[in-house]
Amino acid sequence: MAAASTRLDLTRRTLTLLDNSYYHWPSEVSEQLETIRSSFLAELSTLDTMANSTDFRDAYYTTFPEATAEQQSAGQEVRYALGIDADTVASCVGHENGVDILTAEKEKREATT
Repeated sequence: MAAASTRLDLTRRTLTLLDNSYYHWPSEVSEQLETIRSSFLAELSTLDTMANSTDFRDAYYTTFPEATAEQQSAGQEVRYALGIDADTVASCVGHENGVDILTAEKEKREATT
């Protein structure tokens, strides 16, 4: 259940970054980013249930919402539009803690304003 707590925190921080007006995304991926954002929002209640389960069995049998076709393809559509390799493992090497770095930068910006 600790893993679910960690993912819940990561998802919340990712949503905060997606909603931050500091970052400007190309207009050609705005629809896909909204779909990705909606997917993250849909997962929050599942992750919260898993994180707060009193035993492993309850957490294990908690199910994620069924992803739509749009949700399943949105990430790859963004990668294609931005010229990023479709391989989500190889193209992310060196960026594994990107949400942590961007969150720290955001907090630093907010502390100085």
